[in-house]
Amino acid sequence: MATSGGSMAAVATRSVQGESYGALERSRPPRWQPGRQQQVRSQAHVAYQASVLGWQFDFETPESWLETQAIPDLREQLMEDGFLQINGVLTPRELKLYKRLYKAFLNGTIDSELHRHDLGSHQPAQTNEHENVMQIMWPSDYVKHLAQGAIHSRTALLARVLVGDEMTFDFDMLIAKGPHTNTAVPWHQDQAYWPDLPDTRALSFWVAIDEATPSNGCMQFVPGSHLAPLHPHVPASEGHHVLSTTQDIDDSKRCVIPLPAGSCTAHFGNTLHGTGGNTTDAWRRAFIVNYRPWAMVQFMRQRGFDHGRAGVNSAGESREHGQVV
Repeated sequence: MATSGGSMAAVATRSVQGESYGALERSRPPRWQPGRQQQVRSQAHVAYQASVLGWQFDFETPESWLETQAIPDLREQLMEDGFLQINGVLTPRELKLYKRLYKAFLNGTIDSELHRHDLGSHQPAQTNEHENVMQIMWPSDYVKHLAQGAIHSRTALLARVLVGDEMTFDFDMLIAKGPHTNTAVPWHQDQAYWPDLPDTRALSFWVAIDEATPSNGCMQFVPGSHLAPLHPHVPASEGHHVLSTTQDIDDSKRCVIPLPAGSCTAHFGNTLHGTGGNTTDAWRRAFIVNYRPWAMVQFMRQRGFDHGRAGVNSAGESREHGQVV
């Protein structure tokens, strides 16, 4: 399956300070609920919030970045296969900024304990140093203006041009696999985690912060699986929220997608996908942003489904609603 990335065009530079590139069409509740002892306490955390204001983007607007992409080809591939690869979402300079921010989440400089858990807890711990598969929900709630950064603004525009103007931000998360954790995320469809919706359209962007390879757990998909009904899913291990499809996956139909750092995949909510374990000496970090129609975001929030925004417990369930996220 061919993928289209487009060539890098000549770029212009402008500070994001005072600007609101790609401001997402959503109303956000207060970052923290009263009485929750998770206020930003450290000077380092405040410094990271302030630093985002000074980020330099290498494209003047998300629209100028979009001109580097072959949108008709990408749309055709997405509709046919249920996933695609998009190259050059971040420039090398922008990627360095996201690496620095990600490091602050991983080492605790940004204290995200309320939203951090082990997505790979269905397997025995592989190390005492970190989780098998580290997941942090809602990173944009921790860093001021992160939701107007290059990843969010460009993927928001992509979601609209690829699927429809009604697509808007739903949630974001970080997923990272530490060195030699060798823990797979089982084959599944994201839709299995979400409530029944009148409109099931959803598009997730998986942005590689490090090079993603078969050895460290790059994304894998089954082409065309989005055209079939939702498969039955069961917990990957008793007592854990990670789901696995009961569908047998034909290895000959798997499509493995290695990615250079700064590029991404995109897939529909009912596309079968999974990742292998990380057997290398380095981290494999990814930044994920999900979009769906605005009316469906409101539908979910009105029913108390917020992807663990109030916090998640060690099982990966919402502290407030007991939902999987």
